[in-house]
Amino acid sequence: MQDAFATHRLSSDRLSRPQRLAVMVGVGLLLAYLLSWLGIVETLELATYDLCFRLRGERPIDPDIDPPIVIVAINDESFIVLNQNLRTWPRADYARLIDAIAAGGPAVIGVDVAWTHAETDSGGDEVLARSLKRAGAVILAGLIEHQEGMEYEYNRYAAPLETLAEAAAGVGLVNVALDADGVVRRVLLHQHHIGVWHPAFGYAVARAYWELPAVAGADGSPDLLINFRGGPNTFHTVPMYKVLSGEVSAEVFADQIILIGFTTLLEQDSRHALGPGRPDTRRRSPRQRRCHAAER
Repeated sequence: MQDAFATHRLSSDRLSRPQRLAVMVGVGLLLAYLLSWLGIVETLELATYDLCFRLRGERPIDPDIDPPIVIVAINDESFIVLNQNLRTWPRADYARLIDAIAAGGPAVIGVDVAWTHAETDSGGDEVLARSLKRAGAVILAGLIEHQEGMEYEYNRYAAPLETLAEAAAGVGLVNVALDADGVVRRVLLHQHHIGVWHPAFGYAVARAYWELPAVAGADGSPDLLINFRGGPNTFHTVPMYKVLSGEVSAEVFADQIILIGFTTLLEQDSRHALGPGRPDTRRRSPRQRRCHAAER
């Protein structure tokens, strides 16, 4: 009699198959939530993404399908050869650089240099503005600056000087999107700031190259994962001083996307970015690579 009672109790304690399935699903969802809350899922996703690039390795530029890019590097060698502080380089000298590049007939010029304030030297901004206008399709750099502290919040759009912005074809944001581990893997196509949508620098350059209409923006901040091609100098790179000295023929810039920007250690304008086969620190890669290498 006792055996029959025990058997009945055991059978009644057993869960039906749908009940067991519901319990398993509940436990799975709870586990997934805990892993997500701890950041483990994101860490695994990023590690998998990095591993895929390392397994794939570097990819050479294919001139038949890749838009042509030339990087004019404001590098340490240019600091030394020109014997000038390029942080405060006169705008008239930048005008000479733009003129030298424009002489070759580039498709578009992207200038990643902060020209947010008027120059102290009289007339320099006007000279540069005339060069920008003559060059045609020139994209300048803007920046959304945001800082928060215990008792303050700083939030502004640092735009190029109005004289220069009006002479250029457009302005793009040079803000960099960092993942949780501090590595650059994606680029925001545009960002919203105080009622205005601002395109990313590389996105603005690409639109100018393909002669696409301006985009007003949309809800959210769509981003593209960067399809990294390789390490430094994967793209044709020339030092700025060689352009100014005439050592680089103007023909090099014909029909090219020209990107001008700092690569110096002094400017600390590098980000830790994913590199095929190894980690790599490279020049604000989302903006310079995304012109043709960003894809989902």
